[in-house]
Amino acid sequence: MKPIEFSEALTKLQANRRDEEALAVVRAKLGSAPALMVADGKIDVVDTLDALDHYTQHGSAAPGAVRLEDWLQEGKADTEASPVTREPLFKGKESVQRPPLPPIVVDWTPISQDLREVASYAADAGWARDPEMVVAALRRAPNLSDEWARAQRDWNALCDLKKPTPEQRATIERVQQRLVFQRLAPPMASPAPLSPPKFPGQQGWGAGKSPAPIEMTEPCAADGMAQCPGFRGLGGCADPGEIGRCGRRIPGGTSLAPSAGRAVVILSAPADESYRNLLVRFLGATSDVQVWHDGMIRAGQVPAMVRAHELRKAAVVVHLYSADSDMDARSTIAAAPLAVHVPVAVRPCMGPPFGLESMERLPRHGRPISAAPDREAAMLEVAQAIHTIAAAR
Repeated sequence: MKPIEFSEALTKLQANRRDEEALAVVRAKLGSAPALMVADGKIDVVDTLDALDHYTQHGSAAPGAVRLEDWLQEGKADTEASPVTREPLFKGKESVQRPPLPPIVVDWTPISQDLREVASYAADAGWARDPEMVVAALRRAPNLSDEWARAQRDWNALCDLKKPTPEQRATIERVQQRLVFQRLAPPMASPAPLSPPKFPGQQGWGAGKSPAPIEMTEPCAADGMAQCPGFRGLGGCADPGEIGRCGRRIPGGTSLAPSAGRAVVILSAPADESYRNLLVRFLGATSDVQVWHDGMIRAGQVPAMVRAHELRKAAVVVHLYSADSDMDARSTIAAAPLAVHVPVAVRPCMGPPFGLESMERLPRHGRPISAAPDREAAMLEVAQAIHTIAAAR
């Protein structure tokens, strides 16, 4: 394999101070010379090349230049962090507190640096929140699930962009920063208690109860909404004040801000696009509902990031499910915890995705849209029900 160039090694070293190949190249080039230029904590490649030329010609350090070993020593205070929780890793292992349950230890040792970045990207997008589940999923590499393979493709595509937008560049830096442990910020002020709306016909969460004050730190450890002992769907707990896996108190709603407006997000498999388009046509006829679906992702956008953004502000999430659907909806529920999640059967299958079993399904007669004598009339009934739910938000 062709050895990397000095400038490329500097760039790789900036992203990961433990990159042995890059470190060897830079050490061989700089030696003990004070020629490394660092600005705002980042290596300036061009200035470093100039500083090295200056040292070679004059035998003295350029203003602001430092030795490589000094820079590495400064970085030792930055402990390797879990890409999911941002908590420090000790020899690849992370202790995850789960009061009142006993803590668990998650071993990140078998997960490569590249896949840790993918985990960080997924956590930043809002759908990878449980370290145990993330490690279990990534240990299957190279045979990743469709969801993780898609996240890996999206992250690699983002990193390979020649001219990323400021937002894309900020995302890359934010994802890479999750791999370095930093002290948690002081606890945030608790927002006013929320009274989450109730899905028509659904019992349990939030019914007649006012959520308790929210105890929250930023960044939170694994939110683990779906793993909370009192989890009922919709991102809430059976009893206000339940303790989630992250050790944060989760009220009858969640700690996130309420969904804005009447945004409706429609999720479907590619094979069910015709049903999605039919539902969009009916919902689009009303002015008080804003519909979003994957078909609206523009070229150059990162799908997982856009999808996570739309889910965060959704009032209603419609899950069109069939035998071709992703049959685990827990990550979607966690990404849109205050939205009402509505499972809609469009073609015959064994049942709704995992996490949606207890939620009221549409059409109400129980038959999938494809089995209805008049599919348009059946979808119109579904659209009217969704519009009623959205209007009540």
